[in-house]
Amino acid sequence: MYCTIQDIRGIISDETLIQLVDDSGSGLSMSAVASVAAGADPTALGLDAAQAAEAPVAVAAFVEIIANACGTVDGFSAGRYVIPWSPVPSLIKSIVLDIAVYNLYSRRENVPPLRTERHANAMKLLDRLAKGTLTIGSSQNPQPTVGGAAVYRSRAKIFDAAKLDTF
Repeated sequence: MYCTIQDIRGIISDETLIQLVDDSGSGLSMSAVASVAAGADPTALGLDAAQAAEAPVAVAAFVEIIANACGTVDGFSAGRYVIPWSPVPSLIKSIVLDIAVYNLYSRRENVPPLRTERHANAMKLLDRLAKGTLTIGSSQNPQPTVGGAAVYRSRAKIFDAAKLDTF
C-alpha cells in the first residue's frame, strides 16, 4: 500500500475520521483503531463490547479505502511503469491520499468542496500520467518508438502475374 492510516491521520483530525469510519456510533477512538490496525487485540485495549466489535470493522474500512485508492493509481500507471511502485514517489503517495480521503468522506455522502477539488486534481494527474504528459522519474516500461519501418516477410507468390494472365 502506498499510504497508511497514520498518513491519513496527518490530514484529517481523529474526531472527523471516527465519524467517517465508526458505522455503529460506538464511541470508538482513532487511537484504538490505529492500535488494532497495528495488530493489537481489541479486547485487550479496555474497550467496551461494542467498541471492541467495531474496531476491526473500522480498520477493514480503512484497508479497503486505501487498497481502492492504490488500485486506482496502479490502473492508471500500469501502462507506463512497473507496479507496484517501490519506492513510492511522493506524488503517488499524495495522489493516493487525496483519493483515499475523498473515498472516506464519500462513505457519508458529505464530501467537503476542498476534498472534491483535490480528488478531481488527483484524477487529472493520473490521466496525464497514463497519457505520458506527466512523468515520474524515468519510465520503467519504455513505450515503443513511433515512426520506425515495419518489416514483413511472406512466402513466395503462388499466383504471379504470368500465371494470372493464363486465366
